[in-house]
Amino acid sequence: MYALIVPVLTPFVLLATVLGLSWWEDHVLPPPPVEPAEPPVEAALTRGVAGR
Repeated sequence: MYALIVPVLTPFVLLATVLGLSWWEDHVLPPPPVEPAEPPVEAALTRGVAGR
């Protein structure tokens, strides 16, 4: 009977590990630095490349 415990519990242990790591990533680790998707409009206007 004890031989069945490991195969039965393995998926739950793996699920708990994945959920724990996901929680760790969301709550404990610092967020990655955010880079702007586009340069500021003022910089584009001063260089004369707006609208191109």
